[in-house]
Amino acid sequence: MRHRSVSARRACVALATTVLLGGVTACGDSASDADAAAPAPTEQSGPAPAATAPETLVGDLSESTTKLGLIIEGDKVWGYLCDPAAAAIGVTGTIVDGAVELTEPDGSTTVTGTYADGTFTGAVELAGESYEVTAVPSTGDAGVFARYEVSGDSTELGVWIRNDVGEVVGNVTKIADDPTEPGDVTQGSSDVPADVVPFGLVDRARCFLASRKLVKAMQQGGSAAKEEAVLNYARACNAAFPSTE
Repeated sequence: MRHRSVSARRACVALATTVLLGGVTACGDSASDADAAAPAPTEQSGPAPAATAPETLVGDLSESTTKLGLIIEGDKVWGYLCDPAAAAIGVTGTIVDGAVELTEPDGSTTVTGTYADGTFTGAVELAGESYEVTAVPSTGDAGVFARYEVSGDSTELGVWIRNDVGEVVGNVTKIADDPTEPGDVTQGSSDVPADVVPFGLVDRARCFLASRKLVKAMQQGGSAAKEEAVLNYARACNAAFPSTE
């Protein structure tokens, strides 16, 4: 079994795709050759700006058992909505001057509001209902967690939210060996599995959203749509969860 996991605090398939990132170096025959080939030094206007660390926020929808996890990386935002009795939903969008607008790919679910002083305050439109929500920076054991496993031709993608008081909701999507069968989706969780770690990169949203599209393609039928969904899913998840082997 191949176990993939990722981490960053503060904050599924019958095909495997390997993503290789190559670097380019230049070498001379000798130190003098290298010195001669090197460009003249130029003045630096200042140090390169440091990359912004992703932030993780967690909150509970008003009058609901649904929880919201937000991952903020620069001006990109990914939202994860999970309820013990309903399928998980992923929403993506941006933050501009503190205004946050997130939508599900089909537009049926939205998360809108403001982000200020590390806190998100806003509203969620979900299944025809409107909910208020406040999400705050995760502390202690709180956060958004993920695990992606490959075993033979089957995969399993799980995402969980744990709030500051220890309440947990989660969703696991299992894609069987036979990609013509619908994905096996399990909601609810008594706790976050011990072998997962927090993650905080918006790019991981591509893997989760690809899993939703794959399950939908399996349920709706059509070989061409399934084949494309499988390819997209494999690429997205293998890139988002590098193997720890």
